[in-house]
Amino acid sequence: MQPPIPSAANANTLLQLSKLIPTYMGYSEKPSNDDDKELREYIRLEWTNCRKTIESLRVTSNDKQKKTDFDTLLTEIDVIESELRTSPTGAMAKKIDKLSSIDKKTIENLVQIDLDIIEIIKKIQASITETSHSSDQESYSGIEAIISQITQFRSKYNARRAIINGVPLDVVQGQKTKSSIKWVQIASLSISLLAIGVTIYFNLR
Repeated sequence: MQPPIPSAANANTLLQLSKLIPTYMGYSEKPSNDDDKELREYIRLEWTNCRKTIESLRVTSNDKQKKTDFDTLLTEIDVIESELRTSPTGAMAKKIDKLSSIDKKTIENLVQIDLDIIEIIKKIQASITETSHSSDQESYSGIEAIISQITQFRSKYNARRAIINGVPLDVVQGQKTKSSIKWVQIASLSISLLAIGVTIYFNLR
C-alpha cells in the first residue's frame, strides 16, 4: 500500500511538521513506521532546551522569588521528561501496518495534535525567554502562564497517547457516542473488578 496523499484538511499541518521533523510523514505506511518515535525524540530535545534555559536563568538571577519559581519549573520538567521516557507507544507500528483499519479522521486528528504539542512547547519557550527579560519585580508576572501552558501540553500529550494506544477518537474528544459509552463502561467495569480483587486479596490474607 502506498502512503496516502495528504488531504486538504491536514496538508498544511503536515507541511509545518515536516519543516521541523524532515522525516515526518503523518503516520503513512512506510518501512520504518517511526513517526511516533521521531516526534517524541523531538519533543524530548525541546524540553531539554527549556531545562537548559531555566537552569541558566536560575544561576544568573539574584531574585529569591524567581529562583523559587525556576525551581518549580525544573520540577515540572523533571516529571514531563520522566513521562516521556516511560510513555508507552502502544502498537502503533502494527496499526500502521494495517492502515486500512485506522480511519482517516483519526490519523488527521493525531497529526494535528502532534503540531499542537510542538506549538505549545514553542509558546513555553517564548514565555521562559520573556521571563528572563523581566529585570525588575514590578515587571515580573510570575510563572502562572507557563504552568498553564505545561498543563495544556500534558492534556494534548495524554490525548495523543490515548489515540496511539487504541482509544477511539470520540472517547478522546469527549463525545458521547455508542462506542465512547461502551469504552467508559468497560473502563468502569475494569476498575470495579480491580477494586473487588484487591478487597478479596486483603480479606484472605
